Formats: sequence, C-alpha cells, structure tokens
Amino acid sequence: MNAAVVDKLSNLEWVGQQMRAKTANYEASIMSTGDKAPTWEERCGAIASIEDPATKAYCELLVWGDYRDNTLAYHTLEKYLAGLLLAQLKKEVKRVRFNLESFALKIAKMTLFLNLRDVDFNTEQKLKFFSIVEVKPRTYREHYAYLEFMVAIALEDMQDEIDFYVDLYRKNIRNS
Repeated sequence: MNAAVVDKLSNLEWVGQQMRAKTANYEASIMSTGDKAPTWEERCGAIASIEDPATKAYCELLVWGDYRDNTLAYHTLEKYLAGLLLAQLKKEVKRVRFNLESFALKIAKMTLFLNLRDVDFNTEQKLKFFSIVEVKPRTYREHYAYLEFMVAIALEDMQDEIDFYVDLYRKNIRNS
C-alpha cells in the first residue's frame, strides 16, 4: 500500500487494517518508502498500549467488530458504563423505587447495543426490547433519557483516547 494512503488512514482504520477477517497474507510487505510495513502484531501492540481497560475493550470491539454480548471486551465496557450511570443515578434520584444497579446496567446495555449497531428505536420499543420495566416510557423520556447521552459522550471520549494512543504508537513505530 502506498505510504501516502497509509498516512491518510484514521488511527482506528490503521489498527483494523490487517486485523479483520480476510484471507491471510503472511508475506512481509514493503511500503513504498522501502520500510517494512507494520505487521498485525504491531497493530495489536497499538491496542495494548491503551491504558484504560474500558477504552481498550471499546477499541477491540471497534477493530474486530465482534459485538456479541458474551465477549470479555463487551462485558468490561458494559460494566464500566453501568458504573458511570449508577454514580449519576445515585446523585440524581431522591426516592428509589427500584434497583438502581439493575436499572443502570440495563440502560448501559441498551445504549451500548444501539450505539454499536446504529439501530433506531422509539422509546417504547427500546424499553420493551431491553426489558426495562422499572419506568414507563414517558417517565423515561422526561427523567432518564439523559443517561443515553452520557453513554454516547463517554464513548466519544473513548474514541478520542483511542485515537491519541494509536497515534502515539504509530509515531513511535515510524521513529524506530
């Protein structure tokens, strides 16, 4: 691949370039500059360089596209997001009529699922699909919909962090 094209790839595209399912090519390729192109092991090193476990898990999900909810990365990210939501709910909710931990986990699962798959449901469909029976749709829209925005912002921040670490790793590879 042309070196100019490789430099134009986003950092996440660069990490996932040789990591997805395709026919394996085990030959060492030479970049147009004469340097040896980064191998898939070096690209895995970019993921390993990310310090935060939840951000690393999100990067793994984005790179490999394995959105099944039975993977360790998915579980790690889900628990992290549920923790964020639970902390916010404990500050905001005055009268607790349901289990906040369970509710936060359900909202985290719902929002992560919808963000990764880009599916559009209305409020009633979302609550029914994810078995959120603690609140009615109107109550959810009026008092708890902000939790979805919190998760979306957290995921955007994680993407920025992924971009930072992968960019740093790519610069280190170029300099070595």
